[in-house]
Amino acid sequence: METRSPGLNNMKPQSLQLVLEEQVLALQQQMAENQAASWRKLKNSQEAQQRQATLVRKLQAKVLQYRSWCQELEKRLEATGGPIPQRWENVEEPNLDELLVRLEEEQQRCESLAEVNTQL
Repeated sequence: METRSPGLNNMKPQSLQLVLEEQVLALQQQMAENQAASWRKLKNSQEAQQRQATLVRKLQAKVLQYRSWCQELEKRLEATGGPIPQRWENVEEPNLDELLVRLEEEQQRCESLAEVNTQL
């Protein structure tokens, strides 16, 4: 049982061979293009990976620099006799509402001082 299309059955062997050779060449060209595209993708991926590795190294260097800086500050603080927090995460940050209240109080105080200054 042949699987060729009816049009190919009516062709001369030389014509059929030319058609097949053209198809083979087209497939080879398509494979070459696919391979080139794959190589480009691979190269781009490798370049992106190198950029990411460079970025990671820079960030690691920054972290080490920051740690060194923090240690230096802790030593300075210790030398001056100030307390050193056990962990920076445990240092309490002021509540935003409390800060707003303090800001309003300071603004009122400034306004009252400005009034006293104008009266003097």
